[in-house]
Amino acid sequence: VMNYPLRDAALSFAMGRASSGDVARLIRHQAEVYPAPFLYSLMNLLGSHDRERVLTMLGDAPAKETLSDEQRRTYRLSEGQHGLAVSRLWVAALLQMTMPGVPCVYYGDEAGMEGYTDPYNRGTYPWGREDENCRTIYRNAIAVRRSLPEVFADGDFRPFAANDDVFGFTRTLDGVTVMVLANASLKHEHTVSVPMYAGEVDDIVQGKRPQVAGDGQSCSVHLWPLGTAVLYFHEEQRL
Repeated sequence: VMNYPLRDAALSFAMGRASSGDVARLIRHQAEVYPAPFLYSLMNLLGSHDRERVLTMLGDAPAKETLSDEQRRTYRLSEGQHGLAVSRLWVAALLQMTMPGVPCVYYGDEAGMEGYTDPYNRGTYPWGREDENCRTIYRNAIAVRRSLPEVFADGDFRPFAANDDVFGFTRTLDGVTVMVLANASLKHEHTVSVPMYAGEVDDIVQGKRPQVAGDGQSCSVHLWPLGTAVLYFHEEQRL
């Protein structure tokens, strides 16, 4: 089953139209009404030829109701809007790859296609003109999932809202805990303090270790606007 509720929540959050609390409540509701095997088998999608194209949504294009049919047909994002859309796409794609369910990706997101709803979402793939930023985003998001595949596929899932801007969740399996954090704000940076689930922690996305409190019970993560973190908690590795 295609997980359209998660798609809508992830995109609304990335666009700043849903708070982190809204997303956490939706996911908790899904976990309550779906048996675990079903929840973990949902197909997590973002882009679809049955919906408005993701970049058009993330780039704050005008509402389709305000445009004529001809304007909808020809509308393309400006350079600034496109940059915003690509930055938001990373947030949504990271959530897609790390939340419960099976990521469903065609080309991702479809390597730069734009378009309003039917029939303008059904254009042809831009062969030879792909948006390399989109392709890089998906390569990197997939690499995060592949770095700890068992945890992201089967791990216990606990969502939370650090504040209105920052959505987070933990995935835990066989004593291994990973925490994903995403800041959807365009204006505000946040420093988030989270518990330590093991003796050591590394940020897979930022490539550095968060600052651990002196008592070793918590660590602090700084998130720039549209910033993300994937914290891997583990015990000290000895050679």
